Amino acid sequence: MAGVDRKTEAYCAAKLLRQCDAGELLRFVREQSVRLAHPNIVSPYSWAAEDGTVLIASELVAGGSLHTLVGDYGPLAEGTVVTVLRQLLAGLQAVHDAELITGPSNRPTCCCMPPAPIRCGSCSTTSA
Repeated sequence: MAGVDRKTEAYCAAKLLRQCDAGELLRFVREQSVRLAHPNIVSPYSWAAEDGTVLIASELVAGGSLHTLVGDYGPLAEGTVVTVLRQLLAGLQAVHDAELITGPSNRPTCCCMPPAPIRCGSCSTTSA
C-alpha cells in the first residue's frame, strides 16, 4: 500500500502487519533491518509500531508489478525475459553476497516501468 512518510513528506510504500504472533513479528523485524543498496532491490528504510500493528516503510517504486504485466499482456518477448532475469538474478546475487537468506514462503514484489530497471522488494530475509 502507498502512504506518506511524515518525516520527509514524501510518498512511500508501506507494508502493514496487524495482530501478529511472535514468529511473524520476528520475521517482520528482520525484514526491516535489511538495507541493501542495489539498483534491483527496494530496501525498507524505517518502521513503526503501535497497539499491535507494525509498519515497514520503503521507497515507492513507479510502475506496476511484473506479475500484472504478464497477466495483462501475456508472455513476454524472449529479449525482455532475458533482461528481466538478468536484473532479478543480479538482485538475488546482492542478497546472497550480503549473506542473507530469502524466505521460501514470501514471494517478492517485482515492479517495472521501462526503461527503468526491475526493482524487487518485500522479500523476507534473515542473516545466514
